[in-house]
Amino acid sequence: MRVSLLIALVLITGLVLAQQTSQKPVIVSPKQTKVASSPSYPSCYTFSVVQGDPKASSSFSYVEASSGCTLPTHFHTANEQVTFTSGTGQLLMTGEDPKDVSSGMFYYIPAKHQHQFKCKESCTLYLSLDGPNDIHYVDAAGNELTPANALATVGEVPGAAVAQK
Repeated sequence: MRVSLLIALVLITGLVLAQQTSQKPVIVSPKQTKVASSPSYPSCYTFSVVQGDPKASSSFSYVEASSGCTLPTHFHTANEQVTFTSGTGQLLMTGEDPKDVSSGMFYYIPAKHQHQFKCKESCTLYLSLDGPNDIHYVDAAGNELTPANALATVGEVPGAAVAQK
């Protein structure tokens, strides 16, 4: 019995170490990555994936939004963490007063928590999601809207499909 437990422990430890050593450090400037837009987001919102795969799993992206750019009320099925690097914005979470955000600030939004974001003055930020980067726009009653319909409610148009700059 002890031998079996020891073998299992050695195998598990080896597996954990193999996973740790197979990962490589990442040091990258957003300027080294491809800038893209998406029909799920407004055209005033562009992003560069720094690490991960936003379509399939967790990811870390650099985001730029122009002054006035608004993402209407929406939620993600993943937890969202944001570090604001420049500009000013306003975050409105359902049931709470609007919060102003600016350079150096951090915010966390749990999965499926409805919120809206407006960039007041040329925003840059780092966005981390612990799952796929899906976005579900909703109306005041919580009914899901298509991206085009939701964006139209705030005067925005969808971005181009995987447009690269």
